[in-house]
Formats: sequence, C-alpha cells, structure tokens
Amino acid sequence: MLLATEALYPKDDIEKLRTQASRLDLQIEPEQPQRHKHIGGDVLSSNIWLQTLRSKFRRALGIPAFPMKSSQLIQKNLAPDVAIMEQQQPPPPPRKMVASKKLMKVGPWGGTGGNPWDDGGHTGIRGVTLSYDHRCVVSIAVQYDRSGLAVPGERHGGAGGNHTTQIKLSFPDEHLTAVSGRYGAVAPGGSPVIRSLAFRTERAAYGPFGAAEGTPFEFAVEGGVIVGLCGRSGWQLDAVGMYVTPLRPEKLYDKVQKLGLMAYRSVMHRLGPAPAPPQDELPEARVQHQHQNGSVVQTSRKNY
Repeated sequence: MLLATEALYPKDDIEKLRTQASRLDLQIEPEQPQRHKHIGGDVLSSNIWLQTLRSKFRRALGIPAFPMKSSQLIQKNLAPDVAIMEQQQPPPPPRKMVASKKLMKVGPWGGTGGNPWDDGGHTGIRGVTLSYDHRCVVSIAVQYDRSGLAVPGERHGGAGGNHTTQIKLSFPDEHLTAVSGRYGAVAPGGSPVIRSLAFRTERAAYGPFGAAEGTPFEFAVEGGVIVGLCGRSGWQLDAVGMYVTPLRPEKLYDKVQKLGLMAYRSVMHRLGPAPAPPQDELPEARVQHQHQNGSVVQTSRKNY
C-alpha cells in the first residue's frame, strides 16, 4: 500500500528536503511555486511519495511501481466495498400518508326523492354496510375514523333488503378512493334511486351490489381519499355524494395525537370510576357562624 501526503516548504529548505528524501527512500515530484495566504510567503508545493516494502520488492523484480496519491488509493481499495454496501442497503420505507383537513364535496348522484342527509368529513372510512335487493340499494351505514377513534355513522334508507354486505377496510393502511354505481327509476314514472353501488381502494375492489340497471356513474380521486358520504334517502337510498380530501405525509403531530387518544382511552378503561372513601375517613368541613353580636363560632361536621 502506498501512502502520500502533500506538504508546503519554504524555498530555503528544499535542498535539505531532497537530502532527507534520498536517505528515506522518498520521491518528490517537481516543485510548483505558489503563494500561500496563511503563511504569507512564497512556498513550493510538492507531493511526497512514501515507498513501502511492497514497492521495493516490485523494483527488485523489475516490475514498475507507480506511486499513487492517497485519494487514488482510497478510491481503488474502497470502491468495491462501497458498491457492495450500496447494493445491500435496503431502500427507505415509504412515508405513511394521512388525510388532510381540506374537504371538497362532490355529487350527489341519483334522484331528488327522500330527505337529505350528510355525515360530514372525517379522517377516514373504516367500513361500509349495505342492504340491497334485486331492484336497488335499500340502506347504507358507514363506520368512520376520527383521529384514531371508530365513529359509527347513522343508517340512511329504509328497512328491508334481502342481502346485507359489510365491507371492512384495513384502516389506516387502506383508504376508499372511488365510488361507482347506477341510478334510475325502479318503476315506470318513479323517482330515480340508487340501483347499485361499488367501492374501490388502493388495495381491492368491492361490488357492485344491487341491480345492474340504470345510468352508470363513477367518481375516483387521485392523490386523495374519500372521507365522508352524503345524499338523500327515504324508503330506499335515493342519492349519494362524497367528501374528498388530498393525502399528505404523516407528521409527528398526527402520531402524538393518535397515541395520546389511545393512551387516554386505555387509562380511563383501566381505572374506571373512583371508589368512594370509607365513612370514617370522610374529611371534616369546618364552618364558621357569625352571630349578631359579632362573635364567631367554628364548628365541624362530616361530609356524608
């Protein structure tokens, strides 16, 4: 292995350096005069090459030995190891995405019958429950997420339905990204209702559920998620709309907020209500009574 260093010498010491170099088997490159700002004088810059025992053997065997700088040696010797380390190093994990607080309402699709309903926007959707038959979607109920808490939504629509489907998402790793379906009148001259519904996430597709008849509709969001539903309902599900929000990288505040809520729920569930103290350990309450003549009498009683 060859070691090298770069040195700066005053002009007067260059001859002394050559003498020492010949004794120590050092090789000196041609000097290059330059002015050094820290020394404040003219100096000669040169690279000094320390020939190791390996170099002496190479010269003895007639093999030319070319001196190398330390930077070249490091690059030559460490380049294979660095390449192996880069190949073995796993890629960084992808950043977790969460819903932002910016909401946009889209829709609804369907008819104008029934009464309006609006679940509002949340931090996510955990699941959807549908009741339907061969004609239309009868009712819908959504389970939402609110900062780590499961919030069951109201059921919208009528009673009945020959089939019930419950969709459970792997929240927070799975988000609702698209809703599609068909709407139209069940009977001639009737008001349009939701005939079928289908849902899609970044992992899977669910549905369609209901009748494959009517006018198709579809809403898919890219770079965002669906965090709430709205619409109209009566005896059936008349119309449906969505709340959408863009995704953003998860921050430390989101993790602390979620852990804080979980810790609070755990402590409250574990502790429960505070037990009542024994009657003989109840604190005494001291009461002061002031009479009309100005004297003050202090008494004590148990807080039963």
